[in-house]
Amino acid sequence: RLIDALIAPCQQLEAVAGEVRKIAMSCSQKLSELAFKSLKLDWCPVELRAQRNKFSYNKGNVGVLVKVYLEHSGVDKILIDTKIPSEITAMDVGGIGKIAALKNLADNILPGLADTEGCKGPVQAYPTLTGQSLGNYFGVVMNALSVELERLFR
Repeated sequence: RLIDALIAPCQQLEAVAGEVRKIAMSCSQKLSELAFKSLKLDWCPVELRAQRNKFSYNKGNVGVLVKVYLEHSGVDKILIDTKIPSEITAMDVGGIGKIAALKNLADNILPGLADTEGCKGPVQAYPTLTGQSLGNYFGVVMNALSVELERLFR
């Protein structure tokens, strides 16, 4: 009976911890989605849109949003070294850490700048991506890729 009395609170604590993890994941996912939506908004004042060179996005705004989008996306608990090779090759890339968000930026968002006049932007679907703000996007993506690869293969 004594052991049962000791085990019951531990099981309750474990259940509460599981609920807290679910809530934290939900908040993290919402942060990622909000940052991603914000990247799709044009913050340039209407009166400056004809002269975009007078308005600039910077690391303190666009860079932070890209970082928040990446840091709070994906599944954190998959480690490659816990898998056998056949499991690794069968995995969906989107299920591995933050790779899906990195892939979205690299495959879908950043190349859009090349389709704009003179590669100056803004990209229609992502007005925060301009020739001037490209470094803010690219720097965060390269840093996040390095961190993610390190995390996955340690």
